[in-house]
Amino acid sequence: MAKNSDSDGKGFLQLIAEEIDRYTPKEGFNLCGLDDFEDFGERVHLIAHFSTLKEARELRDRFLNEKPDDDLVIYDASGLSVE
Repeated sequence: MAKNSDSDGKGFLQLIAEEIDRYTPKEGFNLCGLDDFEDFGERVHLIAHFSTLKEARELRDRFLNEKPDDDLVIYDASGLSVE
């Protein structure tokens, strides 16, 4: 079961924000997977980094064709999910 805070007393929203920051690229695009079964702050994992959005979308689409229930997100340098 996921915890709502870590040992430093951070709330889950702060943990999520820090996690997104860790996986936000300085440039280009990061394709990341999301695992809802992990604790807050440990739910995102990097799959691959790309210089173009087109490349990131192509790999995301290939993954989703094989496993349509996977939660995937593409982050750009602004830290926002592209879609």
